[in-house]
Amino acid sequence: MKTLNKFLLTSLLILANLNVFGTVWHVSNVAGFLADFNTIQGAYNAALAGDTIYLYGSSVGYGDLYLTKKLTIIGPGYFLVQNPQTQSNYTAASLNVIYFRPNSGGSVIMGLNIGQVVIRTSNITVSRNLLNNGIMVNDSQNSSISNIIINQNYVAGGYVQTYSGNATYVNVTNNIIIGALYLNTGSNYTVINNYITGVVYMKNGSFKNNIHSNYNISTGSSGSTFNNTLIQNNIYSGRTYSNGSAEVSIDTLLNKVNIISMANVFMLTGSTDGKYQLKTGSPAIGFANGGGDSGPFGGPSAYILSGMANIPAVYELNVPPSGGSNLNIIIKAKSHL
Repeated sequence: MKTLNKFLLTSLLILANLNVFGTVWHVSNVAGFLADFNTIQGAYNAALAGDTIYLYGSSVGYGDLYLTKKLTIIGPGYFLVQNPQTQSNYTAASLNVIYFRPNSGGSVIMGLNIGQVVIRTSNITVSRNLLNNGIMVNDSQNSSISNIIINQNYVAGGYVQTYSGNATYVNVTNNIIIGALYLNTGSNYTVINNYITGVVYMKNGSFKNNIHSNYNISTGSSGSTFNNTLIQNNIYSGRTYSNGSAEVSIDTLLNKVNIISMANVFMLTGSTDGKYQLKTGSPAIGFANGGGDSGPFGGPSAYILSGMANIPAVYELNVPPSGGSNLNIIIKAKSHL
């Protein structure tokens, strides 16, 4: 059995080590799994800036992680049993909180199941993760934070929020956000091709190709607020909009503002994230600025089901019972670019 486990791990590592740089560290807290470390803290302590950590699925969480160096951390994804051709092991890799502190700029996380992400430095990419309590860009020292990419995530609750007055160039693209969006403390915000269910408070940026099901879009204290924001080619639901002083000015030639039900827009069947794919005849099809579809599955960086990382993943593994000198082992893998 140890020989078989070693063979399987070697096969996984050959696939996983494609297109990465620096030293690659493998972490699993599953008993009997051959890996470099059984804690992410152990891997973090050993890693140098520029290294990559692969975190394998487990029913036991990996705790918190505080980053002060540039790392790439990759997990197996989420909702794995719900979508086809994901992983042969359907268990996610979970962490409570990830903090990006100074000197961790350039770090990337993907394919993880995380309670919350807190960003306190520049040049951070959060992509293809399940974020159960949202993400906050927050520098307690009120220094400048810039170049934050929040892309292709499933935000299951909470919010996406900037809490620093100097946060700039925050890009929120192709996410499914079951919650609110607060980008009103800095400038140069870009919100493109998302699905958002909560209120939006935004200023000094662009809001394009989104699908927004919160029904109260207004400039008042209740509902969503847009200030100094370019609003184009979005789908809104819930009520009639006007250009009067009591409501945000929305150009009805560039936005569809009274889609009564999301059942007219999405499939609403299938997996937790797959149900937000556009249905046949959806008003979001071909509605994006410059062509293409509005919503998270449109645009050049479309949402990826289950947050699969852009490396090959083994989704089927057939190992016959041991016996004899030859084993016919079948491994099927797929890359999710």
